[in-house]
Amino acid sequence: MPAAERVLLPFDFPFRGAGRDKRDARTEAVAGSHWRTGLQRQSQFGYAGDDENPRELPRRTLSSMRELMQDVLDGRHDDGTLVPPHGLHIAFCDEALEVSAPEVIPVPREHLWWLAAPGDLLLLTDRITTHFTTMLHAVTPSGPMQLVDEWPDRVFLREGYNEADVAARSAPFFGGVFESVVPGRRVVEIDRDEYLRVAVGLVTYDTPRLFEALFDHDPARYRGAAAQLALGRALMAPSHDEIAHLAAPYFRRAEAQALHEGCDELARAAAAGSYVAHAIAMLGQRDGAAVQAGQPFADELLALQRRHGEAALLAALDVEVLIRLGHAAGRAQRYDQAFAWLGLAIERNPFHDAAHWMRAKPVEQVADATEALRRNQAWIDRRIAEHNARDPRDHAGHHDDLGRIAGLMTRRAEELTIRAGGLVQLGRLDEAEADLREAARLKPEDSRVAQLLAALPSLRDAFAAHVAAQGREGSR
Repeated sequence: MPAAERVLLPFDFPFRGAGRDKRDARTEAVAGSHWRTGLQRQSQFGYAGDDENPRELPRRTLSSMRELMQDVLDGRHDDGTLVPPHGLHIAFCDEALEVSAPEVIPVPREHLWWLAAPGDLLLLTDRITTHFTTMLHAVTPSGPMQLVDEWPDRVFLREGYNEADVAARSAPFFGGVFESVVPGRRVVEIDRDEYLRVAVGLVTYDTPRLFEALFDHDPARYRGAAAQLALGRALMAPSHDEIAHLAAPYFRRAEAQALHEGCDELARAAAAGSYVAHAIAMLGQRDGAAVQAGQPFADELLALQRRHGEAALLAALDVEVLIRLGHAAGRAQRYDQAFAWLGLAIERNPFHDAAHWMRAKPVEQVADATEALRRNQAWIDRRIAEHNARDPRDHAGHHDDLGRIAGLMTRRAEELTIRAGGLVQLGRLDEAEADLREAARLKPEDSRVAQLLAALPSLRDAFAAHVAAQGREGSR
């Protein structure tokens, strides 16, 4: 976009959500970046339906969009100044729908109005057309709601273009007050009852405090076992182990409430989630924490094992969760436990490169690292092939591909570094150097690789001296 057309906006507007309270300044700023991006993209890309040969748009779900938005945010390196330490993207859907993703929280459709806040990604449908758009502002608690859409004059919500009797209106951004600042930018206005006729779900950005607000909004609903389980799973969805201790009570309450309600299957699912959350919370206690800080989590783990048996709890966990447990144990230097969880993951899926990579970390097994690198290369080749085969007009898909390939390359650099460490201990220094030089090419900012490369000459000297000493010893 030419510099003259960029959307230059003040840091904050008095935009508000439809029901829930305004979030703290950092959270609002992160969420606000979503509607700002939507304004910037207006008229930047052509409407897909206008192409001579319209392509089939990639399938996007609430779950996949939540994951993508979380990945983008996790890629930002921030000390808490701009991004809240416990901030996360959370997906909600209409409880009348069947959604297989466990981290998507089902709610009454009316709550999708109360939840909607500036910057939220909204999923709307009239059962014929399905469309993602962005929430901007609820003029009053009862509406109307303003949306930011990339194609405001083509959106299916216009009168006569949908099967839900919705007649949305297009208007200048902020009622024209800032028209000189953002020329040509527009919003879409929709009434509350119209919104609820087409609302399917949303992805919002907040901290775990949102769940407390949900409970205050409707205690009878959110104290139930299914709701408590869904909230716990949503907190565990991002790979943020530091908030596992906040998820643990939700799983514990879900299990107790499920047993009270006579729902044994739900209780078992809650117990499995509780096992993971309590284990990670126990392992993640920081150095310098109170001596007993991890004890409540350890006590609950023992209680879970007595009630259900550890074998049954582990049987309910998928491979990705076992790898996450192994990673947490490795970081806590609980290597025996890490090896056990990662070994179980490899037993269930011998082709998972991350499991081999993680298991190589605590025990420095060159064989595991080599297997991880082989699997990693296979995934890189697959992602590159998908990228090359993708329709060139699928800008979002290409962006996703490049992000996944970059992530695999970063993992490869770490796997090479781990294998190099094992090779050094075996005295195979030439092979270790080759791995380290490849890791440095893939991840030049990694100081550990530079330090190991710098240490190789002295290691060679020490190894040669050791071999010479053994030779002298043997000739005596």
